[in-house]
Amino acid sequence: MPMSTDTALAEIRQDNRSGATRLTERAGQALLTWLAAIPAEQSLGKAQQNLSRFTRELAKAKPAMASMRNLANQALLASELVGSPAELRRHVAQTVQRYIQQLGESTDLIAAQAARLIRPGATVMTISYSSVVLATFKRALSAGKHFRVICPESRPICEGRVLAQELARLGLRAELVADAAAPALVSRSELLLLGGDALAPEGLVNKIGSYPLALAAQAAQRPVIALVSRQKYLPLFRRAWLPQEPPQELWPEGEMPAKLTILNSYFEPVPLALLGQVISEAGALAPEQLLGRLQALRLLPILAA
Repeated sequence: MPMSTDTALAEIRQDNRSGATRLTERAGQALLTWLAAIPAEQSLGKAQQNLSRFTRELAKAKPAMASMRNLANQALLASELVGSPAELRRHVAQTVQRYIQQLGESTDLIAAQAARLIRPGATVMTISYSSVVLATFKRALSAGKHFRVICPESRPICEGRVLAQELARLGLRAELVADAAAPALVSRSELLLLGGDALAPEGLVNKIGSYPLALAAQAAQRPVIALVSRQKYLPLFRRAWLPQEPPQELWPEGEMPAKLTILNSYFEPVPLALLGQVISEAGALAPEQLLGRLQALRLLPILAA
């Protein structure tokens, strides 16, 4: 594969700070670069085989991010409908461009709906740094609503600090709290607003710490609202897609004891039963209404492994 796509894949793998939308956009650009470099003399079968290999690498770069897996899935499905390498290059590129455009548009559509749920003077809790959650806060603020946002730190990367800082710069009241303190503060908020990297029958996959917040919201009778575009829907989600991150993030100094095991996963599933509703670009639905739709999605076997 071209060196530029090698570099792009490596950068996506190593990027632990950008959100799923931004990383998927970069993956889409890498795929377009790869398509443009298909040799004119290459057979259709070989081009399809190489595309399968490259798209699997894309999905593996960030296995917990459904938008990356679905980008690969859409590209492979498009490649089944062509009769020549030139047609593959053109048709798959159009599919990728349309997918990335829709991914960007979905953020605005979801934010417009979710902003209506924020009451002036309310307190909202979220976790991590989600582009669609931030867009929702901006939309509500532009409508003249002033409210407070509680942001857990979201260790070990501490994306919550970045979000709190950005909200404060926008003029919103933001409170940064330790992750361990956050569940006890859910009762002070009117709703828990979550982004997500995947939505599957197994649950909403979001930043570690989302599950205890959802449990606390259930106990406090506070609604849990998930903001998830349809590009993040999957018919299944495997635990193996939750990778372990560098142990040094939790044990940064000195040599680790020989028998010490460090578990450092950035994501965890929140059971669908804990979600009040899921807002996508198509509107709001209860989780039980979504289950059948999720199970009916087609994910190619090589991407479901």
